[in-house]
Amino acid sequence: MRVLVVVAAMLLAGCFIVPQTDTTVTTSSQGVVTARGTPGPVSLAVAASATVATVTASQAYICRDDLRVVTEQRTHKHAHLYAVNGSGNVVYVWIFFAPVTIPISGLFTLLDLASSGGDDVTDTPSTSPGAPYACTAPAANLAIELVTGDGGVIARGTTDVRGSVAFPLPPDLPGDAIVRAPAIGQIARVR
Repeated sequence: MRVLVVVAAMLLAGCFIVPQTDTTVTTSSQGVVTARGTPGPVSLAVAASATVATVTASQAYICRDDLRVVTEQRTHKHAHLYAVNGSGNVVYVWIFFAPVTIPISGLFTLLDLASSGGDDVTDTPSTSPGAPYACTAPAANLAIELVTGDGGVIARGTTDVRGSVAFPLPPDLPGDAIVRAPAIGQIARVR
């Protein structure tokens, strides 16, 4: 019975404290990640001077830049003083009951806020795929041979992590030299 009287007094008084929840949503970009698809053909490029031939091997891919996004939803609970706008007798009742309704509703709101545990934050990561495009990457650990025009092997080497290998050219090299990658069947002319 007393609870009903207090609730009725709070409603009649028009002034009490209630818990209120606000929610904000924030989206932020966390960077771009390049995703490579199925590898395509390997191509060889040769840059030669009078004494050195540098071979660069590159692997073709279809790439896509994916955008990483994090959406944060923050729910914040706080106390709100609620007052009913009125005129006449409501104001007099409010003055009479306010010393009772505000502390009681404040206590219930305080208990509700204390049990909520503070802000509730939820992070939701997602990936937004980009458009596909042609790209290349170094072809590392690829066996390369420097051979003479008649097929005699002058030197052998393996590409490094940048996809490059350098061969010294002998000064008495007869005619054009060729570089070849026997594993993939590719060749390129040195000079």
